Amino acid sequence: MKKLFRTFLALALACVVFFNSSEAFAYGEYYYDAEVYLATIPYTTTSEYKEWYADWQLGDNTDSAKIILTPGDSPDSLNFCWYTEEPSIPQIKIGQTPDLSDGTVFTGAVQSILRSNGTITYHGSNKVTATGLQPNTEYYYSYSGDNGATWSDTYSYFHNENEEYDVLLTTDIQIGSSDNYNADTYAWNKLLGTALSITNHPAFLLSAGDQVDYKTATGDRGLRELQYAGLHYPKALRSIPFVPVVGNHDSRCADGVYHYNTPHSTGLGATEAGCDYFFKKGNALFIILNTNNRKQSDHRKLMKEAISTYPDAAWRIVSFHHDVYGSGEKQSNGTASNMRVIFAPLMDEFHIDLAISGHDHTYSRSYCMYDGTAIQYDDNANLQDPMGTPYVTLGCSSGSTVSILANPKQYYVTERTNAPVGSFGVLHVAGDSLQLKMYDINGAPYADTMTIKKNTLKRSPKDLINTCQTAIAQKSIYTPKSYKTFINAYNSYVGPLNLTAEDDGAELVSVYYGTSEDPLTVYGYYKSNNDALPAGFSTLLDKTRTNSPTMVQGKDLAAKHDRLQQALQNLKKNHLEIHYKGKRVHKNTRIKVPLKKRSKLSIQRSEGKLTIGNSASKWISVSKNGVIRAKKYSKKPARITFSLANISTSFIVTVQKPRKKKKK
Repeated sequence: MKKLFRTFLALALACVVFFNSSEAFAYGEYYYDAEVYLATIPYTTTSEYKEWYADWQLGDNTDSAKIILTPGDSPDSLNFCWYTEEPSIPQIKIGQTPDLSDGTVFTGAVQSILRSNGTITYHGSNKVTATGLQPNTEYYYSYSGDNGATWSDTYSYFHNENEEYDVLLTTDIQIGSSDNYNADTYAWNKLLGTALSITNHPAFLLSAGDQVDYKTATGDRGLRELQYAGLHYPKALRSIPFVPVVGNHDSRCADGVYHYNTPHSTGLGATEAGCDYFFKKGNALFIILNTNNRKQSDHRKLMKEAISTYPDAAWRIVSFHHDVYGSGEKQSNGTASNMRVIFAPLMDEFHIDLAISGHDHTYSRSYCMYDGTAIQYDDNANLQDPMGTPYVTLGCSSGSTVSILANPKQYYVTERTNAPVGSFGVLHVAGDSLQLKMYDINGAPYADTMTIKKNTLKRSPKDLINTCQTAIAQKSIYTPKSYKTFINAYNSYVGPLNLTAEDDGAELVSVYYGTSEDPLTVYGYYKSNNDALPAGFSTLLDKTRTNSPTMVQGKDLAAKHDRLQQALQNLKKNHLEIHYKGKRVHKNTRIKVPLKKRSKLSIQRSEGKLTIGNSASKWISVSKNGVIRAKKYSKKPARITFSLANISTSFIVTVQKPRKKKKK
C-alpha cells in the first residue's frame, strides 16, 4: 500500500511538474502534501534511459567490486579500495604514460569479507596506497587483485594539488530510496556528468552521507550491494577521489570499512560503517565526522588531532551527515536537532569556517551560527571575515526523494529550497575565499551563490570568551579603572549572544551513547516518542527552539569583539612598591627612623584605594603620602603594612635610640 501511494504521488508530480516544465525548475520553496518519492520516475520513459538501461543490464548492475579512490594521508598519496571474489595480494600500478611503461607497483593488504549482491559473492576487500605523486600531474593506473596475475583496464587520474581548486558536493544519493535503484543509478550518473561539464579536474567528490538506502547489513536478496553497484557505477569515480560521510542509512553495516580506504582513520567516532577522518587539500583542512556516533569526546579528540597535524591550514571545513541547522520537516526538528547538542558546540570550539551536511533531502543555508545565536550580515550570501559558522544542508543528489520544508521556517535559516530535482554543489577553494554554487541535474542554478572571504584571522567568540572568563576570575589583580572598562566591554559583547548555560543534556547524550541509558535510538530519535529531545533536556536545544530566537548583527558584533579584545589587552595589573632612601623595601625589611624627625617613603602604585596598617601607632605614625614620624622611642619594633587590592607589603620599623648629649 505504501509503495502504491509513493508511486501514485510520484507519477502525479511527474505529470504536473516534470513534463510541463521540461525538467526545468526555479529554485525556491515548493509545497507538497507528503514527501515526494520516485522523483526519478520521469527518466524511465525516455529513449535515453531505455538505451542506458539495456547497457546497464549487461553486467554493471551486479558489479559491486568497482575500484574507488580516496585521498591519502599526505598530499602526495592516493588511496584505493575494491572488492574481489577471492582474497589475494592486491596491487596498484601507476605511472605517467598511458601504457604504464613507467609504472610503479604498490602492494597493499586484503581484508576477508563475506558480501553478496544476490548474484556475486565477494570475499576480499583490497586496500592499497600509492605515494610520491607529483602535484598537478596526469597519472594512469591499473589494479590487480591476484598478485599481478591479471590487471584491470587502465584509468586516468589528475593529481590536483593547486592552492585553488573545486570540490564536488553531493549527499543522500541513497540509491534505492525511490524503490527503483536502476532509475536512481541513471539519475546519479547523469548528475555526475553534468557536474563534470561544469568544473574541470575537481580535486575530489564529497558525499555527505546516505550513499545507499537499505538499513540492514545485506538487504533483501542482496539489495544493499546492488545499490552499491549503482552508487559506484559512474565511470567518473575511477578518476575522482570519493570522500564518503557515514549517514544513518550507512551506519549499521560495514560498508564504509569494506568499500573505502579513508585517510587518517584512527577509529575515533566509529560505528560499524567507519569512523571520523581528515585530510588536507591545498590550504584547506577537511574533517569528516560520523554523527551516528554521539561520543563527543571522540570527535573533539579527532578534531584536535586534525588541527594539530595541519595547524597552518587557512580553511577548516567539516562535513557530517545530520543537518544540525537544516530546514526539512522530517528531520531538522527531530533527529538532526538531537545531534545539534553534540556537534554544534564543536564547530564553535574549533571555529570552523564551513559545515556541510545532508540528511533532510532539502537544501538550506543557515546564518553564521554561534552557540545557537544567528549572526546576520548585510549580505548573508557574501560574507567578509564572518564570525560563527555557516551550515549548508545539501539536497538529495539522485533526486530519488524530496522532502517537505519545515513550517514555520526556522529563525536560523537564511535560504532554502526543495525543488523536486537532483542537485549538487561546487565548492571553489582559494587562498582567501570559499565559494559555493549549487546546481540541479540539468546544470541550472539551484540556490544563491555563497561566498566567504577571509582576510584576517577568524574571530573566535569561544576563544575570546574563555580568555575573558579567566580575567574575570582574577578580577582582584587588575586596577579598578581598567577592569571597569573591560567588564563593560565584555557585558556589551556577550549580552546580545545570550550564551547558554552548561549543557548537562549534551553530556548525558555523549556519556550514555550506546548504553541502555542512552536517551536516543540508534538513528538519533528520542526513545520516548521517536522525535526530538524534550524541553528542559538541553540548554542549547531549548535556545534554538524558542519563539524568541537570538539574532545579532554581524558588523555590530565584530566591532564589539574588537573593542573587547582591546579592553582585554589594556587590563593593567595592580602595582605597589615602597622605597626608602633610594632602595626598595621588601617584606620584613628593617628600617630605622630617627626620633621626632620626619622620614619620607616613596610609594609607587596603580590607581586604587591604599590602606595602611600600623601595629604600633602609639610611637609611630604614617601618612597616606608615606611620611613616617617617630613619636617617641620604644624598644619594640613596629610593623607597617601597605595594602592595595590584593597586594600588600609590610616591613619592620624601629625608632633610633636618641643619643645622649655629651657633657661639656
